[in-house]
Amino acid sequence: MKNFKSMILVTVLSLFSITVFSQTGISGKWNTGDQNTIVEIKLEDGVYNGKIISSDNTEVEHGKIILKEVTPKKNSWSGKIYAIRRGEWFDTEISISGNKMKLEMSVGFFSKTLEWTKHNP
Repeated sequence: MKNFKSMILVTVLSLFSITVFSQTGISGKWNTGDQNTIVEIKLEDGVYNGKIISSDNTEVEHGKIILKEVTPKKNSWSGKIYAIRRGEWFDTEISISGNKMKLEMSVGFFSKTLEWTKHNP
């Protein structure tokens, strides 16, 4: 009985640590590489959303949400990204490696991969 309780405790703690790790990796400020545009990603109501907080492009709307409904998956995240030039939302798969975030969008038969870098002011 004692071993069973220990095993359950270890399992619960392992799942909790994996969840915490996966949820903290995407939060923060990211440089899109396009005219020094910075997007801040935060957890809001159980999902992650990203909005533009600064840009060297004077036409960019600060506060505009361009990443929404992002939820963790096993080794990645999925959500929607706004293509400003097309004025449309597209499904995206997100993965992180070190300080790089890759966002893969699918548009019909085509796909595009963006790479954002963790912003460290």
